[in-house]
Amino acid sequence: MKQAAWTTLLIALAAPAWGSDSPEGELSAGAALAARIESAADADARAALLKDVATLSPKQQARFVRHARRLREEGGGWRHLAPALAALGTKAAAHELILPLTIPRERDDGYAEDALEHLARFSPRHVMPGLVRGLARRERSVWRRVRPVLEGLLLQARAPRTFRYFVYAIEDFQERLERDHGAREQRLVAERLSALATRVTLALGAKDLRRFLRMLRIERAPESLAFGLALGLRKRIQTESDERIAALRERLELGPDEALAPEELAGIQAALPHQDTLYRLAQRDEARVRAEAFRAAALELSSLDPEWFQTLHRSLASARPRVERDAAWSTLKSASGVSLRQNQPTWQQWWDRIQQGAAE
Repeated sequence: MKQAAWTTLLIALAAPAWGSDSPEGELSAGAALAARIESAADADARAALLKDVATLSPKQQARFVRHARRLREEGGGWRHLAPALAALGTKAAAHELILPLTIPRERDDGYAEDALEHLARFSPRHVMPGLVRGLARRERSVWRRVRPVLEGLLLQARAPRTFRYFVYAIEDFQERLERDHGAREQRLVAERLSALATRVTLALGAKDLRRFLRMLRIERAPESLAFGLALGLRKRIQTESDERIAALRERLELGPDEALAPEELAGIQAALPHQDTLYRLAQRDEARVRAEAFRAAALELSSLDPEWFQTLHRSLASARPRVERDAAWSTLKSASGVSLRQNQPTWQQWWDRIQQGAAE
């Protein structure tokens, strides 16, 4: 009996020491580190503590994030923890950095610039869904904060997966949008997504744009995204065409009243990029997307092949809206170098003669 009593007493005395390694002790370590970083005297002191973030266990990381959330909810200085949250790199940490962007503000507090720097360190899988949901927020102040972050991440994409997870987030969000939001939010998202696609298409470098286009599922992308892409490509091709024409005129030392020869212009058009992408956009069901793809193709097509002719020829019968028919007609005239009436039989007769002449 005495032996059993002494054993029980020893276990009781040892319990506090074991408790420091228990789950309870682990959880408090994350909160303690968060409190130390938040209360540090200056940026250098906070930076010195960041190395300890990597030593936290998953449970300690969760406690760290909860402490940051409590500070945010209390209106405290939780922004000091943003670099540490970025160092964690978890989905919960990304949420804590994104959430302040969705809080309406009367004045810009500069947080969007800080958030972009920190969110760029996360996997886009954790970041894109939360940012994409900001497309549906009615408050303009929220979109003014979310837009530069979302756009900035796309423009400084360090890997194709940034574009891939952006597309995944858009596709997932479209389903929720139709299910959970009204017509006003749907129109708002369409306008913002279209404008975002246009700006990104215009601003990306040539290599990154090729990556972006590879990641996009053009045949199934939302109409607003497809339209914004077509508009951005048209403006981009127009700019590139103008620059090439100006460079060629300078090289040939042409005067203001001297024009380039048709074959010289055709050579510039034939070297312009993105014809495959425009052709895929021209196969979409939406008339306005097709019309914008036709306008872009008019700048690029130096001649017509059977696929492009049939696509444009079908649209000559479109009256829904008339803008599609006008765009198809303008592109046919530009690519063929002839001016015919705006109807199908005339163009079909011309095409048959061209094909017959080529066969002979």
